[in-house]
Amino acid sequence: DMILISYLLSETRGKWDTFLQNIVLHAKPGTLFYFAEPTPWQLFRVCEMFSFEKEGGDQCKYGGKKNEFTGKIEFIWVDSSMHHPNLQGLDRRLGPAVLLGIKR
Repeated sequence: DMILISYLLSETRGKWDTFLQNIVLHAKPGTLFYFAEPTPWQLFRVCEMFSFEKEGGDQCKYGGKKNEFTGKIEFIWVDSSMHHPNLQGLDRRLGPAVLLGIKR
């Protein structure tokens, strides 16, 4: 399965947490997630909600609080910062911010 989310997070103005949590909860292991947003701040929030907290494996290392969704998705940036890990935490991209994830 693949779930494509494009500009939904920016258009719903921060009211998407529960919606996205339900999608992840009901997605099968191995489901691919594709997120594209005009700026990366929404995707930083997605990372906080679902990212693994292991060192070296996941490219989304943002310190959020642990909850039942922590560690559900492993991410990789596939935008202009893809080959520049030092740029991945910045708020600017060439084009939209794009994040690919797989549910574990």
